[in-house]
Amino acid sequence: MHNNDEQEEKQQSSSHLSTAIKTILIADLVMSLDNVLAVAGAAGGSFLLITLGLAISIPLILWGVIC
Repeated sequence: MHNNDEQEEKQQSSSHLSTAIKTILIADLVMSLDNVLAVAGAAGGSFLLITLGLAISIPLILWGVIC
């Protein structure tokens, strides 16, 4: 009987972990889109500045996610 309780706790725990992971992934996607729009707005339509801004900011965001 005690073994079933442990299994239920593990299932609830993994359910919460998966929910947290989904929330973090959605937040990262939203922040990435926001960053792209901010870089494009700050670049003032210059393709070179947009490219440089994204080339610098995307690796920084990915590094932040990994660490």
